[in-house]
Amino acid sequence: KIRIWADTTVLGVTYRIALFSGYINSFDTSFYQGTDETSTVVLQCTDGFRLLNNVATGITPVPGCTAGQLSGARVNSLLDFAGFPNSMRNIDVGDSTMQADPGGQRGILQAIQTVEQSEFGAFFISRSGEARFLDRTDVSELADSTVRNYSDVPSPTNLKYTNVDFAFDDQLILNDVTVTRYNDGIGPALPQNASDPISKATYFTKSGQRNDILVQTDQESQDQANTLLAARKDSQIRIDSMSLNLLEGTEFETLVNVSMDIYTLINITKTLAGGSTITRELFVQGVQHDVSPGVWNTKLLTAEPIIQAFILDSPEQGILGLTDPPNTNALSY
Repeated sequence: KIRIWADTTVLGVTYRIALFSGYINSFDTSFYQGTDETSTVVLQCTDGFRLLNNVATGITPVPGCTAGQLSGARVNSLLDFAGFPNSMRNIDVGDSTMQADPGGQRGILQAIQTVEQSEFGAFFISRSGEARFLDRTDVSELADSTVRNYSDVPSPTNLKYTNVDFAFDDQLILNDVTVTRYNDGIGPALPQNASDPISKATYFTKSGQRNDILVQTDQESQDQANTLLAARKDSQIRIDSMSLNLLEGTEFETLVNVSMDIYTLINITKTLAGGSTITRELFVQGVQHDVSPGVWNTKLLTAEPIIQAFILDSPEQGILGLTDPPNTNALSY
């Protein structure tokens, strides 16, 4: 097992921040001769995803994965089968109930990711090495969590970045979405479709499918189709990534930047020629560190929330009615 962390000091207090916790897969050793060369060892490391992917479920259903089980309990049952330690889990309860495990040869990681899609939640390995499962409610509420503001205009309330990567294309557009649950023999398990004629007329038909999810009703399949359509039917300028220099800025900025994790909420503002701006509120979906003596560059991979909910008393997620700019909040399921 290997851990990588950073120590950073703010106002005389030293904070130890985990960057990665995983496992060494190989030692790649290079030996040199002479007094001017240095022998090196390169460690190839991966996180717990590799361990889960290496455990096969077998042909029969996984024990403990019964019908009516909430998605969080299902994830725990699958982790139990893989022997993943209880002390290294942080699993939400879940909102959707699952069908019985269908069986069939899969990796445990694939089985958990099916539950992740069925719940419309998130599953990942955190910086500290924990297996983290977020249910649909938690993902929705994270869009209303404390946001970290980044801008290319200096301000006491804004953090700095070195670069942002824009994209404006049709890669994520979906205007004809079909979701079909796994046919467990209970009910018809019919394909559920949601489409948008205006989006089709504008961007041509862009179809997407999600099959064999483990929800128990066709209505929930329809809910997923409606949610995916609402999030993906329109095209807009995206920010796919943001780059940071962790050796610049204040001690506080370093602490904020080094503590980035998946599903951290950030707000990025880019000033364009002529003074107009583009602002996007995004989730961090990946953190890449490039560290060497005298250099520490970090790249945050970002994405807009694919599921949002109406949240009472929220200044951002609790808006109803006609607004300017137009209200984009949606009632989730």
